Amino acid sequence: MAVGEIFLSAAFQITLEKLASPMSKELEKSFGDLKKLTWTLSKIQAVLRDAEARQITNAAVKLWLSDVEEVADDAEDVLDEVMTEAFRFKQQNPVGNFSSLSRDFHFEIGSKLEKINMRLDEIAKKGDELGLKERSGEKGHNARPPSSSLVDESSVFGREVEKEEILELLVSDEYGGSDVCVIPIVGMGGLGKTTLAQLVYNDEKVTKHFELKMWVCVSDDFDVRRATKSVLDSATGKNFDLMDLDILQSKLRDILKGKRYLLVLDDVWTEKKSDWDRLRLPLRAGATGSKIIVTTRSGRVSSVMGTMPPRHLEGLSDDDCWSLFKQIAFENGNADAHPELVRIGKEILKKCRGLPLAVKTIGGLLYLETEEYEWEMILKSDLWDFEEDENEILPALRLSYNHLPEHLKQCFVFCSVFPKDYNFEKETLVLLWIAEGFVLAKGRKHLEDLGSDYFDELLLRSFFQRSKINSSKFFVMHDLVHDLAQYLAGDLCFRLEEGKSQSISERARHAAVLHNTFKSGVTFEALGTTTNLRTVILLHGNERSETPKAIVLHDLLPSLRCLRVLDLSHIAVEEIPDMVGRLKHLRYLNLSSTRIKMLPPSVCTLYNLQSLILMNCNNLKGLPIDMKKLLNLRHLNLTGCWHLICMPPQIGELTCLRTLHRFFVAKEKGCGIGELKGMTELRATLIIDRLEDVSMVSEGREANLKNKQYLRRLELKWSPGHHMPHATGEELLECLEPHGNLKELKIDVYHGAKFPNWMGYSLLPRLERIELSQCTYSRILPPLGQLPLLKYLSIDTMSELESISCEFCGEGQIRGFPSLEKMKLEDMKNLKEWHEIEDGDFPRLHELTIKNSPNFASLPKFPSLCDLVLDECNEMILGSVQFLSSLSSLKISNFRRLALLPEGLLQHLNSLKELRIQNFYGLEALKKEVGLQDLVSLQRFEILSCPKLVSLPEEGLSSALRYLSLCVCNSLQSLPKGLENLSSLEELSISKCPKLVTFPEEKLPSSLKLLRISASNLVSLPKRLNELSVLQHLAIDSCHALRSLPEEGLPASV
Repeated sequence: MAVGEIFLSAAFQITLEKLASPMSKELEKSFGDLKKLTWTLSKIQAVLRDAEARQITNAAVKLWLSDVEEVADDAEDVLDEVMTEAFRFKQQNPVGNFSSLSRDFHFEIGSKLEKINMRLDEIAKKGDELGLKERSGEKGHNARPPSSSLVDESSVFGREVEKEEILELLVSDEYGGSDVCVIPIVGMGGLGKTTLAQLVYNDEKVTKHFELKMWVCVSDDFDVRRATKSVLDSATGKNFDLMDLDILQSKLRDILKGKRYLLVLDDVWTEKKSDWDRLRLPLRAGATGSKIIVTTRSGRVSSVMGTMPPRHLEGLSDDDCWSLFKQIAFENGNADAHPELVRIGKEILKKCRGLPLAVKTIGGLLYLETEEYEWEMILKSDLWDFEEDENEILPALRLSYNHLPEHLKQCFVFCSVFPKDYNFEKETLVLLWIAEGFVLAKGRKHLEDLGSDYFDELLLRSFFQRSKINSSKFFVMHDLVHDLAQYLAGDLCFRLEEGKSQSISERARHAAVLHNTFKSGVTFEALGTTTNLRTVILLHGNERSETPKAIVLHDLLPSLRCLRVLDLSHIAVEEIPDMVGRLKHLRYLNLSSTRIKMLPPSVCTLYNLQSLILMNCNNLKGLPIDMKKLLNLRHLNLTGCWHLICMPPQIGELTCLRTLHRFFVAKEKGCGIGELKGMTELRATLIIDRLEDVSMVSEGREANLKNKQYLRRLELKWSPGHHMPHATGEELLECLEPHGNLKELKIDVYHGAKFPNWMGYSLLPRLERIELSQCTYSRILPPLGQLPLLKYLSIDTMSELESISCEFCGEGQIRGFPSLEKMKLEDMKNLKEWHEIEDGDFPRLHELTIKNSPNFASLPKFPSLCDLVLDECNEMILGSVQFLSSLSSLKISNFRRLALLPEGLLQHLNSLKELRIQNFYGLEALKKEVGLQDLVSLQRFEILSCPKLVSLPEEGLSSALRYLSLCVCNSLQSLPKGLENLSSLEELSISKCPKLVTFPEEKLPSSLKLLRISASNLVSLPKRLNELSVLQHLAIDSCHALRSLPEEGLPASV
């Protein structure tokens, strides 16, 4: 692939900041060439903006930038080498000075710096010859052509739903207010935001509703005076030759005063709130009901300007894309004359991913082109292969890129190392950016927080999108945005994959290897042909990849001395060679889901290491004893390392750690819980395991959990079967009070009789989730009702608890679980009663699950309970259900000996929509007195594993019922009459009911969409089955007595 564009401003800034650091200044005394390096780099940096702007049209400038890039990388590597050695030296000689560094090291580094400075001198001289000049911070964007309000509606497909939604907002007075209503339309370039605004603007309803309509294309170079003048010109149809902002805004205010207007501000880029505040001053003069539509690529613009939630525009559907493409690519839009091209055309459209501009561009390229090979060439082409004068996609997307700050450009381009459709996590990508040096330190803000801001900015600007697989966790790049990243990266990023070239450029810095290449015989030899790689990432599928171990590690690592990132996760490797310690620049090492049992001791010499990811290393038994030397380590992920025996000694010296996830307590010296004392930066989750190995209670206090303000989830775990005395466990837990910012707490296998004072009593005001598991000896629950934000509570295996008293709800101003929404009680063997609650308690409790609590016999009257699950409880508890009139879902199971349900059980549950009766092995009948006929809202009814149930009541099924399932009812002989009257029934499932021989005489309800029958002795199918006109799915299974299908046939819809 051709070399992309080169942007070095941010990279230079990082190197210059390193040179300005206190350590670097101290090193200048021993390495004088460092000072000259700073001066030369600063001189070149001054003309970088000019060179970056001119590289597109000037090949010599681009070549100059390529030389700069190469020597700048070398300079950063040498500087990194010097600072690493200096860091190592200071660890061993805290009071020594750098002049004591070895003579060989001085000579080696001095020689390298001298050569780099000579190369930079030549480059600086060449820059002067090319006429490169210092530029200010202007970005020199290539603005898109201005838009107008006119639109050819015959060439627009889709957007009917979006148009109607916006029209409703425009013509409704419901969305008025004291300020003018602003409706943002947000989406990536080429998605059709302007077209949608044009459709709305020209709609007849809009024309009638507004007294005045104005259209202004704002574009990227925002100026309040010019924007105000454009609005004024559009409002009057005149060209005002006025320059003074005050006169312009006064004139506009007078024109708009008292008029209901619509203003479209198309293609807005400015994110400065002050710009918008000044522009809207005269716009407030309009009448109530005036509206402004803003189209923008930036989510930040919408948050600054919008008064309504933004309309995030999605891509067109496949059908709409084809309609648009067909109209453009074929004469008169007639594709029928060329059926051989239709298949190729639809494959081409997959590349467009719903982007209308891409569909139009490619359709235009193929207009009147009837040769298959021409279409195949387009199918196999990349975005940058199209001729520039025919390619509207790249300039449209590149405009967004041009608007990015310099530090975001390299972060975006780096993402081209991933393949298309790759789902990435925010946290992982941020750590990679930090390891690569892309995240610039700023004030006191942490690098991870800055990197998170970078990511959010790219997401707001539509460079990233939320994944459809898991929108809360994963993100993707649109295919065409990925094409842009690849175009800009050129040879900088390389992917080793099946069917692609294995030749890697000397310019390559970042490489990814796709897991499926291993099976195709592709090896890593290509990566060993260059010594400049800074990134090697293995991208895997769900399965472990059987990668040849020798090729991956022993043969590959020696040539990759410049690596910052090494990701070998999910490969079948059992040991890491000691030579990994030679990767002095390494910042990020991921060995997750490998088979390693130990890490080599040399890992502890990787002084720059920031992230060590060991997730799901199930065979890992221990960590190197000198881990305490990795003072720059910020993330140590041990999630899923279940066989890890203990932490390495003195790990508490790693005070930069932000991620630890799991800490294993051990009795050995330097491995106790007190090592957590200085780790005040820990974030997210911390699991403290094997608390029974805490030697002295005072160590728990020394861990200083109360000072860890950034922790959000804390798990305190003892091992099953431990023998810590009750009193000691209670004292220890009292010492482990967390910070008040904690949101989630789990206590597991605690053997104390009571809980600590810090639980409840509002000492944890932000706590939202509590899990108390296997607290076998606890007899009293803490006053958790005093936690103001608690939403979820789970208690299991608390064998000694017999009663839930009023103290559970607490006392004082905050009490009664004001925010609790879900509660679960399980394996409470001796729990017998729950005292009645006071008015106002549990106001938001919607879901309650009680399982395997055989002595639990009654429930309080919860005021808002919607979902109730009772599984293997005392039969008497069913008597409490009739008083829970707010229930919408009831699932009762494993009342094994009960022959009849209690009278009135369902009588007052008028809101019940879902009912499941399961594993009632003694249940013989559902009598009328139970109240089934009173469930007027019931939509879903299931009876499962009730082998003695003979029949259902003849009357009682609600006409609102949509789903009915009878499964493993061995004695059921007949279905209730009146099924035909269940006019809402859509799904009927009869399964494993061997005594059912026939269906009732009347036909089944015509509303049925799914019918599933499995009854071994059934001799005939339901009557008039063919009349079920909307039936979509019919399953007949294991009906051994059935001899034939109905003579009238099956429904035509099946």
